Amino acid sequence: PDFQVENGVAEAYGSFTINAAGDWTYDLDNNNAAVDALNTGGALHDVFNVATADGTTQQIDITINGTDHTGIDLAHLSPSQGFVIRGAGVGSATGFSVASAGDVTGDGIDDLIIGAPRTEQGIPLNRSSEPGDAYVLFGSRHGFGSIDASGQAVVDLATLTPSQGFVLQGVGPGDLTGWSVASAGDVNHDGFGDLILGDPTAGDHNAGAAYVVFGKSSGFGTLDSAGRAVVDLGHLGPSDGFVIKGAAAGNLAGWSVSSAGDLTGDGFSDMIVGAPYGSASGGFSGQVYVIYGKASGFGTVDSSGEAVIDLASLSPSDGFAIEGALPGDQLGWSVSSAGDVNGDGLSGLIVSAPYGSQAGTYAGDAYVIFGNRSGFGTVDANGHAVLDVSKLANLSPSQGFVIHGDASWGFAGWSVSSAGDVNGDHIDDLIVGAPYGGANGAGEAFVIYGSSHGFGTLDATGRAVVDLSNDGAALTRDKGLVITDSDAHDLAGITVSSAGDVNGDGYDDLLIGLPAASGDAAGSGKTYVIYGSAHGPGTIDSEGRAVVDLSHLDPTEGYLVQGVGAGDRSGFSVAGVGDITGNGASAFVVGAPQDSSGSTGAGQAYVVYGSSPSEGLGSRRVSRVGNGYTIDDGSGQSTGQTIKFADADVQVGQFGSWVPIAAEQTNNGYQIAWKEGDANQYSVWTTDGNANMDANTIGPVSGSSYALEAVEASFHQDLNGDGVTGVASTLIEANGSSALYQVANEYAFDTVQGPKLEFGAAAVTVGQFGDWTPVAAERTANGYEISWKDAVTNQYSIWSAGRSGDMLANDVTPAAGGSYAVEAAETLFQQDLNGDGTIGVTSRLIDSNGTTSLFQVADRFAFDSVDGPQVKFGGAAVTVGEFGDWTPVAAAQTANGYELAWKDAVTNQYSVWSTDRSGDMLANDLTPVSGDSTALQSAETLFHQDLNGDGTVGIPTSSSSSGGLQLAESGVLVSYAASTFASAGVDNSGSVVQINAADQTDLTKPHA
Repeated sequence: PDFQVENGVAEAYGSFTINAAGDWTYDLDNNNAAVDALNTGGALHDVFNVATADGTTQQIDITINGTDHTGIDLAHLSPSQGFVIRGAGVGSATGFSVASAGDVTGDGIDDLIIGAPRTEQGIPLNRSSEPGDAYVLFGSRHGFGSIDASGQAVVDLATLTPSQGFVLQGVGPGDLTGWSVASAGDVNHDGFGDLILGDPTAGDHNAGAAYVVFGKSSGFGTLDSAGRAVVDLGHLGPSDGFVIKGAAAGNLAGWSVSSAGDLTGDGFSDMIVGAPYGSASGGFSGQVYVIYGKASGFGTVDSSGEAVIDLASLSPSDGFAIEGALPGDQLGWSVSSAGDVNGDGLSGLIVSAPYGSQAGTYAGDAYVIFGNRSGFGTVDANGHAVLDVSKLANLSPSQGFVIHGDASWGFAGWSVSSAGDVNGDHIDDLIVGAPYGGANGAGEAFVIYGSSHGFGTLDATGRAVVDLSNDGAALTRDKGLVITDSDAHDLAGITVSSAGDVNGDGYDDLLIGLPAASGDAAGSGKTYVIYGSAHGPGTIDSEGRAVVDLSHLDPTEGYLVQGVGAGDRSGFSVAGVGDITGNGASAFVVGAPQDSSGSTGAGQAYVVYGSSPSEGLGSRRVSRVGNGYTIDDGSGQSTGQTIKFADADVQVGQFGSWVPIAAEQTNNGYQIAWKEGDANQYSVWTTDGNANMDANTIGPVSGSSYALEAVEASFHQDLNGDGVTGVASTLIEANGSSALYQVANEYAFDTVQGPKLEFGAAAVTVGQFGDWTPVAAERTANGYEISWKDAVTNQYSIWSAGRSGDMLANDVTPAAGGSYAVEAAETLFQQDLNGDGTIGVTSRLIDSNGTTSLFQVADRFAFDSVDGPQVKFGGAAVTVGEFGDWTPVAAAQTANGYELAWKDAVTNQYSVWSTDRSGDMLANDLTPVSGDSTALQSAETLFHQDLNGDGTVGIPTSSSSSGGLQLAESGVLVSYAASTFASAGVDNSGSVVQINAADQTDLTKPHA
């Protein structure tokens, strides 16, 4: 019978067609608003009545089921996607806080930290009778945990082994240790990442505390009865870390903690501790404390042997306090490093006051403080350095800015974080969560892009303000991003974080937690990953803002991580944890503190692996699947080939930290590039058609090696990340007739194609001869001359090489830059090798008082002219400094050669050489004598020079006279003209000369 659709039937959600044979199709309209709004668990119906020619009718009911763009379902997290961290006991609330720990052990792999404070969300605080804990899990190239019955990889914190990590054990009953956790950076600059964790209920009546634990290569804590390594925070020795003690009762210091990065540019990471219930500016105005990193000497050691920093007496040399603006603001609710948000080379920080009401009741505020090499705040009457955020105008907008929430009751700043570099402009960005903002309190978040050109506009008080509510002007596409949600009360933005680059595209990505969202079950929670991109993610709305709507997230914008069970609150905490597998991919962690999979309220956390960077540029690429690697085609479709070694699939970690990063098809199979993460080395395999390894054709070699760079072209990929696909080259010099290039890690003459510089017929590589590098080359009749320089000792050497570039001889052995050999060679190279401003030999006239001149020529000496006979000793040219402090000061030609006067400038002694006509020393005519020696004085007439500087060339003849009596300066009687003496005598004591005179007696000079 012929079928037809009855007239008048509306097509509500799509287009329905049926042919005469009864075959029908339905095309869903995905742009329909109702269809677009569908989520998991929702359904729509489109109903059509069809009839045949005989009048028979039939109803067709088409059900349209909703679903989300779930990239990862944590209920089915496979070992290739990540692993589960299971809480240790009832009520542990594991996953209440999560963070990267940095590289705590110095093994080159990032670690992570999980807080388990034994509480639930809420104020007043719901405290257990047992103290909370935190757990550090070490990164690993060899996988995590064991496979449970469901096929998931699980790390059970109750049985954590010392090789997997360690426990940070709280101090007293009811202490909420692990309420906040973070990497502290390297606070003491010892090369290990350090940790900071907060306990806001520790100390005197909830004064609060934070604990800093130093990283080290091994040996954390002592073993407990379960065989776990436990660090007891109640007995933290100064070599293990220190305690930060809250300033006053009820402050709740440690509510939030974070690394600040290096705020002052001194090379040490600084720390932030939030105390939102502090009341320095009125009840619950809040305070934040910054503690400076340093090499050692944190705090003072108390009676229990712990090093303690008391925030009540924090000195300006140890840090500073940031005071909230108004009562009730609760500054310090969330704190974070801002990264280098203004491009000045220093880290900044961001602190929030979500109960701030400057832009509306509880609209929320956040404050960004830029790094400063000159310190922070002003010293108050108590000797504390204090920065008042209400007076940022006093610091000028160049030192920070304010962020105002967009609407009342939005609580902007409930969570704040550095976002990394989301838009690829090389300046760090920020993200601010407002979990009660947006439509129906669904929650929202705001990304503010970093800028070197300032932020926001000036308000009436002179503060720079980014106002998130001013009709989109503050967050146009070039300034930021708005992240919205349409499902009421999801609490989107209650936690926000950078995810790192999880998809390997070179842009940092974002994490947004929605712990109240319902996916597979009510309150199971959700987390969204939002990809960074060149101009930032999002589509432009009517106000000109870039907006990402989580309820309608396109797969190109990111993906959903779906929680597991009802009430788990997955997404209550989120954080990027870096490269915890050593494969170069960023991972992230999601906390679900109310999960009861292990035991009631034990909580769980989930680590989700990112994607290793893949080429996507040639016809093939490598992907990690499960515990192995597959070769895909250019579109990501699997070829069905897995990488093999000895006919067995290569397993992740089989070759240590080596991972495949690129593949390309060849005539006989594939070539596969490998990278070793720790040493930054590379290797290349060739395989057969089944991707089974045939040969290791390259490596291991460094990333800059010629062999590796030359093969990049066949992979269509910049394997070593130097910005060039293929061989990178740098012109070293081209001053003469020949050019010298560095080509990858080798050297070439004339062009980048060579010939190559060789030693023993093998190409010379960068660093082969330590600090020696070639700096100039020149072609000769027989090949090349090459000049080398040692940049550390400032010495030079010159090779001669054949026409193939292979070294023949070392023509100039290592010599100083001022040496005659080096300077004389400069004319050949047509280059000022030693940088003295002269190409060729430098010269200086020493003496030309007589008929002969004396020159210093480079580091030698010459008679008559710069080209004259050189001063020699034993047939070798005398060089500057060869005889210590002795230097030649004068020369005179003789019948047989030259006379040469020397002077020791330190002892003021002199010596005279005689030389032959070639300048070679024959004899030391005058052994070292003082400057007043008559022998030296006699020699002065030969040199026509006053060598000793006494004002006379030769022996002095000046005398003292009185009444015709002539006395030599020595006091010896010389004569007394026209006088006679009966008798005469000389009394030469002191300065008195007595003469007894008599007539007609001549006095003549006696023998001295």
